[in-house]
This record gives sequence, C-alpha cells and structure tokens, in this order.
Amino acid sequence: MIVQLWFSFLQCYLLLLVTGVTLNSEFLPQFEDPDTETVTVTEGDTAVITCKIGYLNNQSVSWIRRSDSHILAVDKEIFISDDRFMSTIQELSNIWMLKIRYVSAQDAGAYECQVSTVPKMTKIFNLNVIIPKVDILGGPNLYIQTGSFLQLECMISHVMSAPQFVMWEHGGRVVPGKTVNIQTKHDIVTKSVLTIDQVTADSAGMYSCMPDNISPATLIINIVNKTEEQLAVINSGIFYQSDMFLLLSIYFLLSILYDI
Repeated sequence: MIVQLWFSFLQCYLLLLVTGVTLNSEFLPQFEDPDTETVTVTEGDTAVITCKIGYLNNQSVSWIRRSDSHILAVDKEIFISDDRFMSTIQELSNIWMLKIRYVSAQDAGAYECQVSTVPKMTKIFNLNVIIPKVDILGGPNLYIQTGSFLQLECMISHVMSAPQFVMWEHGGRVVPGKTVNIQTKHDIVTKSVLTIDQVTADSAGMYSCMPDNISPATLIINIVNKTEEQLAVINSGIFYQSDMFLLLSIYFLLSILYDI
C-alpha cells in the first residue's frame, strides 16, 4: 500500500516537471472584476478607486495615471509630490485603494491598477468628475431700495449628494441660511435662503454663497436711496422687483425638471 502511494506521488511529481506547471499555478492573481470601471465623484470630494485582487502572493500593486504614465504609488508608498494622493490596503479583504482628496476637474481620466506579474495584469478605472453649479438668483448685481425686505436665494445643482451645509458671507461675517434639498428626476437641488428683514446702507456689498467643498457664487447688492435713482436704474435696463426672485426660482426648477 505504501509502495503504491509513493509511486502515485512520484508520477504526479514527474508530470509537474514535464509540463512545467507549479503547485501554485491555479492560484494566479486575478481581478474580481477585470472589466473597465467608471468612478464618478463631485469636484471637491474625495475620489476612492477600489481594486480588488484575489490570490495575490508576493506581487506588488501599482497605481498609474494613464494621461502621463506617472506611477502614483506602489503598494502603500507614494511617488507623487501631490499630498492629495493616498494609497491604502485592506489585506484581509484583498482590496487596494487609491484616494484623491479635494478632487478637481484636472484629475479626471483613466487610472491603472497594475499587478507585477509576468506579463503584468492591468485593470482600468475611468474617473469622472462632476462640476457643481452654484447660482445666486438675480446676480451678479442687484439694486434695491433701503427699507425693503429681501431674500437672497442660492441654488446648488449638478452634485452627487447634497452639501452638508451652506454658509453666507458678507463683510467678513459668516451666517447660515435656511437650506432645503429638492430631489428632482435627474438631480439633487439644494436651495439656501438668506433673509434680510430691512435693507440698510450696511446691507450693500458682496454676498457669497458657500456650499461645503464647492466653489462659491457671489452677488453684489447696490443700495438705491431715492425713488428717482431707482427709476433711473430701471430705465438703464437694470432693475429690481420683489417678484423677480419668485419667477427666477420657478424657471430654475423647471429647467432642471424638464431639461429646458
């Protein structure tokens, strides 16, 4: 019996030698999903590109930016001076991740997850960066008479998720507005409203609507003290009416809902 087992083992060993197959050949590294993937992120957020690789032995994993063939990282070691780039590994889950903090439109493009096999194994990721749209209705210049009631409306759209907060800045003072999120057919729209109960001379100047991690929008308020001056401004083609914001808000929402 022992002789038969030894003979069988010897036959298997000789077969492996003749065919050149190693005991680990059936466990070569492989991507969980070898197809090209698209990762979409909003400008200013952190892009996370996840590469899952099974049966990785002693091979290393590199991240390469295809636009200029720049090697960004090998395993956890970074090879770019831009400190927004990070490479992390979750070994128990066989996950290699490339992270790009505060992602910008210039970061969009193709990235390679490359395994150091012979020949090399490569998986492509296309990074898509969405540019948010921020508008203060009635801008960029608004003319209003002292003593008036005023509501400034800021609309944020073209985002993957609603901003965590929206702040307003005027004259070095930062205050929150009243913010609501509106789910449309294709998008999430965030509206932030800043209310000025009574416009005074101090209300003049630049106002900034500042969503979290998104470039702000600005509007300049000009104070009109006399009715004659207000009429002159209207005749010049620049005017303010209390109903203008309502009309602009309705048009803005309709343009998103029906792709006007």
